[in-house]
Amino acid sequence: FTGGLYFRMPQPSEEDVILNPGSNARTRLLRQIRVSYEVSTQGPDFWVAGGDAQVRLGKRVEVGASIATETAAKSSGITTKEAITVAGVNATVKLAERTFLSGEVAHSDNGTQSGMAERIELRHEGQVVQGRVYAANADTGFQNQGAAITGGRSEVGLRGSVRLSGSPRLNAE
Repeated sequence: FTGGLYFRMPQPSEEDVILNPGSNARTRLLRQIRVSYEVSTQGPDFWVAGGDAQVRLGKRVEVGASIATETAAKSSGITTKEAITVAGVNATVKLAERTFLSGEVAHSDNGTQSGMAERIELRHEGQVVQGRVYAANADTGFQNQGAAITGGRSEVGLRGSVRLSGSPRLNAE
């Protein structure tokens, strides 16, 4: 079972909030979106588990790691796909105001094949200029339906836009 979740408008990751209307004190609230699926038909039993942790190291660096595993329960009778595990590490560095460098490395293993994937991205989110330069690579054996790149592919890209006088933007890809 796979599915998608689509938003009608952008969902910012952080938001400034004034805690006390009588003061100028502000705090940053981190937004999280949690999604769960339920199915109404009975299929083979599987155990799915995972975790994700992100840690801020000062004001400019954030590092994290994640792992997810799916294992067929012995009662399901499935022997072809005993376990699939995907694990990864990531980091983001704030280079300047509204400019970030991010990277991640992931590994997948299903018992018969395994593979690595890597991604690096430089992103600027300015008022006038916005841009993104990225590169990604995944081995043939890499399997992760949630990844931005599929196994056996390499990709390099550039996207940018400039606000012209007034409200129109010039976009390039």
